[in-house]
Amino acid sequence: MAKKIAKEEMIVDQTTIRDYELVLILPPTASEKGEETLATIKKWLGKDGQIADVQSWGKRPLAYPIAKQTEGIYLFANIAMMPGSLQNLSNKMRMEDTILRHIFLLKKVKKEKLSTKEKGKESSPPKDVKK
Repeated sequence: MAKKIAKEEMIVDQTTIRDYELVLILPPTASEKGEETLATIKKWLGKDGQIADVQSWGKRPLAYPIAKQTEGIYLFANIAMMPGSLQNLSNKMRMEDTILRHIFLLKKVKKEKLSTKEKGKESSPPKDVKK
């Protein structure tokens, strides 16, 4: 019975859009903002997602050489897309020569926390009424 519920949850998760953070490392010969690479990624996403905003972290030295490169241009992007298209997009990025490395991070949804006043009201027992 538990396996059946897990499969149903997986189906629901595949149909909802999730927010991801994407970090790209481009070769130092690419443009600082990586417009061409981002246009290619937008084309790959199609209707399954969209790029919300992009930040360029500039050219930085790499910890170790990647494809004989010692520096790379770092880009950070927020992406909203269907979870099912994540693997497909990752495979395409892996095959792209203009992307040295990439990583997707799932953004966790923050749960609303009760304020300290609300916590105190809920957890403290009622006070005795003085006559």
